[in-house]
Amino acid sequence: MFSYSALVKGTLWILRYMPFRQLHHRIAYRGCIGRNVSIGRGALIIGEKVRIGSNVKIGRDVVIFAKEVDIADEVCIDAGAKVECNRFSIDTGSWIWERCALQGISFHKSSVVIGKFSWIFSDCYLDTTYGIEIGDFVCVGGRSTIWTHGSWQSILDGFPAKFAPAVIKKNVYLGWHTVVLSGVTIGQYATIGAGSVVTKDIPQRCLAVGGPARIIKDSSVYPQSVSAKEKCRIVRSILNEYASAMRSSFNVKRFLKNKRVQTEKDHQGNITVISGREKLNIHIQNDRITAASDLAAFGDRGKTVLIAVKGIDEQMRPALDTFFGFVDLDCYIYSFKGVPDIVRELIDTFWCYGISIVHERHKAYARGRLPEILENGKGKSDA
Repeated sequence: MFSYSALVKGTLWILRYMPFRQLHHRIAYRGCIGRNVSIGRGALIIGEKVRIGSNVKIGRDVVIFAKEVDIADEVCIDAGAKVECNRFSIDTGSWIWERCALQGISFHKSSVVIGKFSWIFSDCYLDTTYGIEIGDFVCVGGRSTIWTHGSWQSILDGFPAKFAPAVIKKNVYLGWHTVVLSGVTIGQYATIGAGSVVTKDIPQRCLAVGGPARIIKDSSVYPQSVSAKEKCRIVRSILNEYASAMRSSFNVKRFLKNKRVQTEKDHQGNITVISGREKLNIHIQNDRITAASDLAAFGDRGKTVLIAVKGIDEQMRPALDTFFGFVDLDCYIYSFKGVPDIVRELIDTFWCYGISIVHERHKAYARGRLPEILENGKGKSDA
């Protein structure tokens, strides 16, 4: 564990941290490290300026070489990942999975900037030669590649050579084995099908597939509209899946702790989960919570999680302090008093369906519902 609060001044130097009397990792840097940082055995981080936030997890044998390294809070970089560029920046809650390579030719524009709560899945290759920018809540499917240069045969003999940045806007999904070529910009809320080859710009809010990728659904029909009634049905279906998984799926943590999970469901679709001494009542609120009367019917609030499908008015948030927690599916935020395993698995279940809820402390940049500019299909902004 590290706890550095001030900027470390002076020349470049190497920090050696040796629990169990063995060299686990090395950091050559001029910078600072936050609290509760975990760095695995064999990890190596070298840079002129290094900032690592709090609650960061860096796995075994991770290698980061960059002039500027900026790793924000709650970032996870899994084992075997490699980063090599001029500037590496990854924002809050993002995750680089195992064996990813973010590297390229060491040009002055060599960089990779990753926004908040974005995931780069296993075995991806991101060519950082001319700069890659990835927005918030982006998913890059496993074994995908993003290029910023293309050259091999001599340009003096008339062969092509292209150097241009790649930009992936917020809330984009790239399916597995996707290839994005240099100079491409993919607009926000776009979906790229697995195995596609993206050779030109893709506009916002569309579905594109194939090689080369072509648009098969534009913003007039994609994504499809979902009624309030249908949203309630979907949430109940997700909670049913969660209850079934808690009851019958094999979970290593529960197995090692010898915990048996029981679930009960009432006629309204509300669920009670009992795991050892932990008990949680999960209640679905179909209507928006706007007044104290909307909460009057709840009993054992200290063990109740409120799922507000249509959201919660801001002035009602203090009234929810009596509950164990809540999930606001209009703002895509949650808050719990502690995070037992059954709560963590509830959050993970929502994420499995693309409902990327984040903690209330991150509400300033929570994903929320589709912005109105996109919902009405008339938006032109790609900010």
